[in-house]
Amino acid sequence: MHLKKRYSLTDALEKYVLYLLCVVIYKIYFHPLRKYPGPKNWAATRIPWAISQFSGVLYLSTHELHKKYGNVVRISPDELSFIDPKAWKDIYTARTWKELMHKDGTPPAPKLKFTHKLLERSLVAIRRPGDADTILTAIDNRDHARIRRVLANAFSTKALTDQEYYIQRYVSMFIDSLHSLHQTGPVNMVAWLEFVTFDIVGMIIVSLANCLPAKP
Repeated sequence: MHLKKRYSLTDALEKYVLYLLCVVIYKIYFHPLRKYPGPKNWAATRIPWAISQFSGVLYLSTHELHKKYGNVVRISPDELSFIDPKAWKDIYTARTWKELMHKDGTPPAPKLKFTHKLLERSLVAIRRPGDADTILTAIDNRDHARIRRVLANAFSTKALTDQEYYIQRYVSMFIDSLHSLHQTGPVNMVAWLEFVTFDIVGMIIVSLANCLPAKP
């Protein structure tokens, strides 16, 4: 009986290893993103991405990959990284509801029903029943497009260009403060990230910012 159980466990392990091998082969050679350049180990599994992310060097790793592979790099089985400015509008420009409609006039349906249902369940944690949708919680395309139109002007190219000076100014003040503080001991990064966030938002919205020390 003991011998039979051992063989059953071995069979299960072999099948699991075979399954993982099939998944890796699929992600490298048959996945929809297979044609995009990038290291094979990053395409096969998220482990290299996760190691870089939790080590705090993902931005450096991604930069090195772009230097080697070009403007578009596959950095995980289901993720691409773009550095070509031309990709900005394709990725971040919202399409109108009319553009999303099918040719027969029916509204678009989520491509992955499981993902849609999972998202609906996850929103319970950040949206109470009866609350109005926000830009972060609206999963219906029409609601999301309506809310986005209200916010669109604040995130236009002109608006972001006008705000660039303030963002760079307070980020520079934030970094200068960290350079001074780290010499005296540990720094409460949560508090300082809140300071720079409130100063940037406060200056852009109400022209008031007093959390960070004044830059000399």
